[in-house]
Amino acid sequence: MVSGQAPWRSRLSRPAKALVKRIFGAAGLEVARRRSPLENALSPYDRRRQRLMLSEGVDLVLDVGASRGFYALKLRACGYDGDILSFEPLRDSFDQLAERAAGDPAWCAMQVAPEAVQRSCLSTSPATP
Repeated sequence: MVSGQAPWRSRLSRPAKALVKRIFGAAGLEVARRRSPLENALSPYDRRRQRLMLSEGVDLVLDVGASRGFYALKLRACGYDGDILSFEPLRDSFDQLAERAAGDPAWCAMQVAPEAVQRSCLSTSPATP
């Protein structure tokens, strides 16, 4: 596999695929790519996001308003293994979020609203002339 290439991406060129389909089609057979169980469980939107994140080299996701962590869990299910920083200010939701994130060293959950973080950063930044 080429470094950085998704394992689900085919190695045949488009013209080669068309030729194979034509040859087998002439014999009354249909050629279709077999998807992995993970790919079958993903929606087209999930697969598109997966390809985009891989092609852009995404290595950090900010999950703002993370609730109980379902988006981060979905990212992991899609194969994303980069860092996730989840923000959730509400205590009940955060407790469940923190429990889910606890077993994942690349997932950090913070019980804070990003606006509070921004205000804190702005109030401590040096004044500019």
